[in-house]
Amino acid sequence: MKRLIIVGLVILLSINNGYAAPEQVTGLTNTSYETNYIYLVWDACTDPEFLEYRIYRNSSLIYEITNEYYNDTELTEGTLYQYDVCAFNTSNFCGPYGSLNVYTKEIPLPPQPKTNAFYNLTIIIRDLTSVFDMFIILLITIVSIMITIIFISFVPRITTLFTKILKYKGDKK
Repeated sequence: MKRLIIVGLVILLSINNGYAAPEQVTGLTNTSYETNYIYLVWDACTDPEFLEYRIYRNSSLIYEITNEYYNDTELTEGTLYQYDVCAFNTSNFCGPYGSLNVYTKEIPLPPQPKTNAFYNLTIIIRDLTSVFDMFIILLITIVSIMITIIFISFVPRITTLFTKILKYKGDKK
C-alpha cells in the first residue's frame, strides 16, 4: 500500500513538473454599492510562481490582472452578478476560486408628491388662479368683440348724422 502511494506521488509530481496550483483566492469582497459598477478587492497571492489573477463574471472570463482589485463597470442596476477570481502561476495552474455574489444597487424611485393639507390647498389655489386668469382673458375678448360690432354697426349712422349736421350748417349760411 505504501508503494502504491509513493508511486502515485511520483506520477503526480512528474505530471505537474513539481509545481502545484496556487492557494485559493481569499478575502474577495465588493467595496462599493452602486447602480452600474462593482469594485472587487481580495488578498494578495503569496505563491512565488504567481503570474496573474483571472476574473470571471457569471462564468465568463472578463479580465486578467496582476493587481488585487478590479473595477467592473457598465453593469445593469439591480442585477445579481457572480464573480470568481483565481490565481494562476507560471506553470499555468489555477488555484481554487474565490467566489462572490453581488447585487448592483437599484435606482431609487422619485420622491412621492407631498400630500399635506397646506400643499393641496396651494395646488387648488394655483389652479383656481389659472382658471380666473383664463376667465378674465375670455371676458376681455368678448367685450372687445362687442365694441367692434357696435362700432361697425354705428359707423354708417354716425356718418349720416355728421352729413346732416354739416348740411344743416351749410343751409343756414
